[in-house]
Amino acid sequence: MNKEQKATLKLIEKQVQSVFKANAKTIGYRYSSTSLYCKIENYFIHSIWFIRFLEGQYQLVLRPCIKQYDYDSQFWEIFNMEENEKQKDSFRANGAFVAPSVQWTELIYNITENDAMDEFVNAVLNDFGKACHLIISKIASEFSDFDSYVLSLTGIMDESLLKMLAYVNTSRYTEALELAQSEIAQGRLGRFENKGIGINEYVVQFCKKKM
Repeated sequence: MNKEQKATLKLIEKQVQSVFKANAKTIGYRYSSTSLYCKIENYFIHSIWFIRFLEGQYQLVLRPCIKQYDYDSQFWEIFNMEENEKQKDSFRANGAFVAPSVQWTELIYNITENDAMDEFVNAVLNDFGKACHLIISKIASEFSDFDSYVLSLTGIMDESLLKMLAYVNTSRYTEALELAQSEIAQGRLGRFENKGIGINEYVVQFCKKKM
């Protein structure tokens, strides 16, 4: 990008940020500097957003992610970080030590000079809301619950850890233990670490106590 394009991108970012901040709460969502988030039923849904310039086009991109709300509680119990329960919900979206989520789609919107920014961003917010309710309906109709949904997925980020959490959440400690041990045997301790101990090692310890 040249200097003028960078300046335009920064201006668009500020405009989008302003509308998100002003209007997200009125339709049931919260806003932080880098994400939208909300709690719906027992689900926590959040999405990072950013503006990019790609092939001569400015775009607003959202990457919606979903997790069961109590996966964070389960994660913190396993990881000996129960104090995180006291944090605000924004921490579940942006915190460094939180349960991973499943990104189920990507929303991309082209931005033109003719767009009235308020109307444009509010339409994006409405789309995000519809996408959230659609994924919840899909999980309920096709998988019954979030644990079954997670266990059906392949090729997702943090797949092993998410499946361990699903097993633990349904008291299937033997399966969680075996998966954690398999990961450790392959030299994978997990991307989260507390006091020099990897998350997969914490899962092993936790499951042995529960069995």
